[in-house]
Amino acid sequence: MSHQQSGKEKKEREDRERQSPCCSCLFVDVTDEKSVSVNEGESVTLHTDVTKLQNDDKIRWRFGEEGSATLIAEMTGGGAINFENFGRFKDRLQILDLQTGDLIIKNIRHKHSGRYEVDYENNTGTTYQRLRVTVNGAPPVFKSDTCEVKSESVMEGDSVTLNTDIQTQRGDLILWRFGDDGVLIAKHDKEDNKSSIYDDVLDGRFRDRLKLDPHTGSLIITNTKTTDTGLYKLKISSNRDTKYRTFSVSVSESGQSAGLLTITVAVALVFGVFSVIVYRRINYESQKRKVKEKKVTKGDSVTLETHVNKPQSDDVIEWSFRDKVIASIRTLNDQLRERLDLDDQTGYLIITNIRTEDAGLYKVKISSSSRLKSFLQFITGGGPSYRQYNVRVIDIQRISTLNTLESMT
Repeated sequence: MSHQQSGKEKKEREDRERQSPCCSCLFVDVTDEKSVSVNEGESVTLHTDVTKLQNDDKIRWRFGEEGSATLIAEMTGGGAINFENFGRFKDRLQILDLQTGDLIIKNIRHKHSGRYEVDYENNTGTTYQRLRVTVNGAPPVFKSDTCEVKSESVMEGDSVTLNTDIQTQRGDLILWRFGDDGVLIAKHDKEDNKSSIYDDVLDGRFRDRLKLDPHTGSLIITNTKTTDTGLYKLKISSNRDTKYRTFSVSVSESGQSAGLLTITVAVALVFGVFSVIVYRRINYESQKRKVKEKKVTKGDSVTLETHVNKPQSDDVIEWSFRDKVIASIRTLNDQLRERLDLDDQTGYLIITNIRTEDAGLYKVKISSSSRLKSFLQFITGGGPSYRQYNVRVIDIQRISTLNTLESMT
């Protein structure tokens, strides 16, 4: 809608207000602000309080203080959606529920705090709603109970690097916490390319001894001390998902006898191997049952990821759809060849020009062609790696048609 049209509509509304005492039933302007609180790195849903949009209804979302608010998203009841994915909101905005127009902001930052306004326009007029979003610091507790604990042992005075083993992307928020209380000790925001070290916490025990690798987010602890022993927890929030890692660091006194140190290491090794086997068996069985939801609009493309950055030379990757193999690292299903692509570097499966009949359960199995490697995986509580995706295909045109038929009845 142009600025000239908006001014004309505003004048017509003001004329109606002066002429009719019932004009408020045609135009409602809500002045109260609803308060919404969210933690940094998480996602938040801003609700319109609309029950069901009709075909000609319109929803517009704006951000900014009154008088300077900027349009960031708009949609119609027919399903047409437009995002102004620029600047601070790049790739963060999403509308999943076409019935209500609720707005989702993913991987939120402090710079997204402020005033949001949504106006809902239908054939009776326009209603406004304002929300004040406050972004708090990340909470001290990570939801990482199911994460594998990686052990690191180091002699006092040496350095240790806690590697993320994750290919970080622009927009990632990387948080490092220490101890049972989850004290924040380091943060890196790749979007702003800014690192923050909080080495004055815990009575300054880490002062001048913490560093962050800006490319990987790995944490380096220099000149280690016995007081550095404990759990270090990592959280990486992106616009796609959230990843967790946990490290158990043990710093030994440099004066320990070689015999005592050997016994300690041996006991820790036996206990560690046993713990890893038990954990891997539980995690392996749990992994096989997990199903991740994927929603995609008919005609668009969707990428189904594996957990590997680069397959090994002896890896065998098989993708199946409804329990029928459709692609492997070397072959593709002949009937779907024109719409399937398999990334040689990652094993990711890309489905282009997706159709409604493509909806369903996709599975990827990553195993080894090496008998020795497969045997070692088995005795250590592992096995082939699995991932499952339930792909849902949204037919916008069909939804629009159904809404049109429903409005006619």
